[in-house]
Amino acid sequence: MVIQMPSFSTSSGGAGAGALHETDTTILQKQTEKECQPYFMDLTTLSSQEQHDLVRIGLLPEPLPPNENNETGSREDYDQEQCNNPDKTVLEIQLLREQHREYLAQVWTRALRAPFVSLDSSRPWILYWCLQGYDLLYHNTDTTTKTKGWITPQDGRKMVTTLEDCWTGYWVTEEEIPQLVTDHCSTDDKEELFFQEHDDDEHRSATTTKTTTGLPRYYCGGFGGGPGQMAHAATTYAAVLALCILATDDEEETTEEEEENANEEDVDASYTQLSYPLRAQRVLHEIRLPLYRWMCSLQVYHPTPKTTKTDTDPEHQPELPQQPHKEEGAYRMQHDGEIDVRATYTIACCATLLGVLTKTKTTTTESPPKTNYTLLGRRAVMNFIISCQTYEGGFGGEPYAEAHGGYTFCGVAALTLLCPRHELQWTGLHDNTENTTTDDNNEEDDVVFRLDIAALTGWLTRRQMRYEGGFSGRTNKLVDGCYSFWQGGATAIVSSCYADFYGGGENNEENENDDNNNTDNDNHDPWLRRYYQQQQQHKQHDADDNTGMDRTIDMPFPLLYNVRMLERYILLCAQEPTGGLRDKPSKSRDFYHTNYNLCGLSIAQHYSSSSSSSQNDTNTVATDTVDNSGDTSSGRSAGIDETFGDQQQTKVEATHPVYNIRIDRVAKILAMDW
Repeated sequence: MVIQMPSFSTSSGGAGAGALHETDTTILQKQTEKECQPYFMDLTTLSSQEQHDLVRIGLLPEPLPPNENNETGSREDYDQEQCNNPDKTVLEIQLLREQHREYLAQVWTRALRAPFVSLDSSRPWILYWCLQGYDLLYHNTDTTTKTKGWITPQDGRKMVTTLEDCWTGYWVTEEEIPQLVTDHCSTDDKEELFFQEHDDDEHRSATTTKTTTGLPRYYCGGFGGGPGQMAHAATTYAAVLALCILATDDEEETTEEEEENANEEDVDASYTQLSYPLRAQRVLHEIRLPLYRWMCSLQVYHPTPKTTKTDTDPEHQPELPQQPHKEEGAYRMQHDGEIDVRATYTIACCATLLGVLTKTKTTTTESPPKTNYTLLGRRAVMNFIISCQTYEGGFGGEPYAEAHGGYTFCGVAALTLLCPRHELQWTGLHDNTENTTTDDNNEEDDVVFRLDIAALTGWLTRRQMRYEGGFSGRTNKLVDGCYSFWQGGATAIVSSCYADFYGGGENNEENENDDNNNTDNDNHDPWLRRYYQQQQQHKQHDADDNTGMDRTIDMPFPLLYNVRMLERYILLCAQEPTGGLRDKPSKSRDFYHTNYNLCGLSIAQHYSSSSSSSQNDTNTVATDTVDNSGDTSSGRSAGIDETFGDQQQTKVEATHPVYNIRIDRVAKILAMDW
């Protein structure tokens, strides 16, 4: 007997009338597809008036190119030319760059409206979202004109001051030092950052004694959501990234006098005379040690009792070794706060940028050399992250929680920071167990979990919606523009694990020593490695006085999602005509979605295998027939990384998929001598 299953509708509506059972999920999915459908129509079928309306909004370029006499022709002549040459269409969607810039700049150019009072505890977040989004839009698409300056010196100083006001500091005595620190090192350990002297420590001068000045007190702290608020890992992450953006800004030139003031001992007298990049640098320098101490206090530490074998009776069965606590190595978001993988990522990211995740490099005979981490990056931290991977393949906020796009990004990015790819042990793709190492001096770290990279890859790729083209955050959830970065960034990181299959492994000779400024940490970072290669290429072009276009270097691996579909969703469905980007067409714009839509667009543009072809062959884009229906069978054949829209006009700056600030700013921060 043959059982015939009910057929599902294959129309654009997705779950059609043939579905086995309508649920709230299928109904909402159909509604979302219906609201996106009008945006996916073929632009060449629009009337002249409809096209003119899109031009007026800015979504289409001016359709009147100059003729042979360098004069602007009539619309009728242009329409006739399009009819005679249907393959030469220039109806390519534009990025509303200036509208988005104006929307984001309101945070520092004028007072926010009353409803924003609900975000009073998110001041560092608002600054980071708007600074990062504005920074990505800074890309100059017209090489004949100078890009508009982005923030004024006065606005920059105000932003640094706002972030300083969010700092919350406190002191701890020797009795209050976290057990994690006291169990692993002593107060005489000069290599341990916790015990290094800071200007705000009390009673720690070499000329004073405990009997005359009291007990030593160590200064700690982090950033809260606003003045006087409790330090929190998430707002600390946002504040540090915002300060990194401001500290590496080259738009405001600093004078020699300011450079001298930055190094003067009289801090109070010189600080007011500094430009905002130097102010931000000084803040980062002053907080890195207190921040490290605060981060140590957030790590969950349950020391495993050591067992000694004293019974020589052969009939006596020794006790089984105790397993580490299930939360061992995790981080809390704040003191007495929740435990989840977000805290691990935010702490690892800030610690890496400020140079407190790894210790000073020492000579070693190991090849490749093993990274020497501080207490923030001990093996138990990595074990906790991998324990958050679910049966689906993604990551939950904690073990046995549902896989979620935001937590998956945090887990994958944290693993990238805490464990170089050659040290990470994984299963599913090809077992990488030959690098299994344990530290004999840290028995609690001996248990090593392995990442199931094949399941992770499958879960991530299934999150891209088949019709809309954007990403959803969880299984059976709706598309959301912010996951263009959370899922897209996680996929970019996971894609790098496949570099060996494409001949782009870390041991390529041309990948080594690409630039004198790169650090040891950058050797395992394919995005920074390519950045240094391109910088070297630019220098070579300048030395040769070559005015031709530099060749953009491809990543040694493709992005494991449909780049064209994602760009189509961002440019068509997420853009608000008056400025800002949104979750989906039925939602309102906001700073959060504006930033992460742009970050997802940046990754799709710069780290796909089409990133170089779109720049080196500008005519190819203009001569392809644009198909907004999502059918990628038409247009140029560029593998899985076909692109959408005007690849020159929509170009944004390159963000780093792990740190999520511009990659050139990451390089400058990591190169700083703290």
